[in-house]
Formats: sequence, C-alpha cells, structure tokens
Amino acid sequence: MSPRICYVGLESLPVLAPEFEQHGIGGEQLQQSLLAKVFFRRGFPVSMVVGDYGQHDGAIWDAVQVYKAYSAREGIPVARFLHPRRTKLCAVLRRAAADVYYVSCAARARG
Repeated sequence: MSPRICYVGLESLPVLAPEFEQHGIGGEQLQQSLLAKVFFRRGFPVSMVVGDYGQHDGAIWDAVQVYKAYSAREGIPVARFLHPRRTKLCAVLRRAAADVYYVSCAARARG
C-alpha cells in the first residue's frame, strides 16, 4: 500500500479551487499543488492542509482532499500564534492522518 502524503500549504487553495483564485497564486502554492496531482496520478493517496477561505472541510478538488486549518485573521494578534493557529494546525494534521507530511518554508508569513 502506498504511503499517504499530505502537503501543508496554507495559501494553496486558490491553485486547486478556481472559485478562490482571487486570493492570489504564487510559485510555492503552484509547486505543491502540481506535486500533489502528480503523486495522486502515480497511485498515492494525497491530501492538503490549507487555510480557511470559507470552503468546506474535507472537500476534494482535482482528486486532492483538502482540510482547512485556520483563517489568517482569526484570533488576537501575537497570541493567535498559539491559539488558534497552532492548536488548529495540530488538529488538522491529525485529521489528515498521513504517513508523510510535506511543508515548504517558501511561503510568505501570514498576518
């Protein structure tokens, strides 16, 4: 059985879901989304953790199951690093239940 792969790209949803493309698309997001699609075509179960843009949690775009973590504006500045960001990110990573998690540090920091 192929290992389950989860990409963590908090700004990657606009690449997968055209209805969110007004939020902008960058190189790192495109790279992760393309890799996810390639691995799916090669038989790997693939998911992605993205930010909360108002989409349904667990929705599927281009055969990639997408889990939402948190909204960029959620929480109190400075304190939001721990909650809700860290707590929600840890919870969504457990829900994804992957064997391999891919995180790129190339993304810009989100407010």
